[in-house]
Amino acid sequence: MAILFVGSTPSDLGGITTNNTNSPGRDPNFTPLGSRLDGDFSDVGGGFSIITEPPTSNIVWYHFIFETNQDTTYSYIDGHWFTIYSGSTIVARMDALNSDWSLTGGGAASANFFPFAPNVQTTYDIKVECDGTNVTVTMYMSGAVAATLTYASTVSPPNRLSFDHFDIVWNTTDRAYYYSECIVTDNEATIGWRLATFTPGAAATYSDWDGTPANLVTFGDGLGIASNVAGQKESWNLSTYLGPASTGNVRAVVNKMIASAGLSGPTQITPFVRHAATDVDGTTFTPNGELYVEVLDTNPQTGLGWDTADFATLEIGVKSTA
Repeated sequence: MAILFVGSTPSDLGGITTNNTNSPGRDPNFTPLGSRLDGDFSDVGGGFSIITEPPTSNIVWYHFIFETNQDTTYSYIDGHWFTIYSGSTIVARMDALNSDWSLTGGGAASANFFPFAPNVQTTYDIKVECDGTNVTVTMYMSGAVAATLTYASTVSPPNRLSFDHFDIVWNTTDRAYYYSECIVTDNEATIGWRLATFTPGAAATYSDWDGTPANLVTFGDGLGIASNVAGQKESWNLSTYLGPASTGNVRAVVNKMIASAGLSGPTQITPFVRHAATDVDGTTFTPNGELYVEVLDTNPQTGLGWDTADFATLEIGVKSTA
């Protein structure tokens, strides 16, 4: 069991998503910046894909919060909202034919249902099981089963969820689609899960690198921090957690970073956390300009499950390594 992906922002989701700082499709206590898409995607589609490593089990869970101003009941809707793939093979698709919506795959279809209502923020959990004999897809809306699809297939478990928004508009008026708290797991039920996003705050115990943690807040602005001497450390506090307090019920802290090695000097980075005045190094890696993700299932300083109280004094840092 493992976490394969987490994200809410356009830098997490990619595609043609843009910043969402308004109220639809996000909880500001958990998501300071969500993602949105705007447009008339009739006949062309447009959106983003969440691509993960193949799971080690035969079950994948997808979780996300969604809201749109589009209605699902207009006639002439005959496209699809999203598609779940295993490699290039379609495992399941959320299809519409003349506004009759259903999960489809392998020549089978679920009973018709409405997958979303206009201007209603909804949490979705989709369980996809590929056991080598059958495929079973169960879609939950706000924790309740909304649709089930089953068919015979030897296809491998999925590794991609593509939000295509293909031909699901009813006229040429642009529509808005909002997403946040996207999570993918390997055989861990995500029902009831929440995803809180923290951004780098003030400089903390260490400030050896050139640049300040403020340079790390906005993706794609050309700013960053740098070190040309091995052994230098930089650390920062996190933005304030505004969700409910919880003792020992935090599944994990996921540390995400994008970095590149310079032409000279240190070639590796060692991420670390500092808690209760104690530094604990993570796994050293060679940055290549792509996203690096470290999943901390427990607090490395205590060896225990995370408490939300840990976030107030937690420092995240990086160490330059030869």
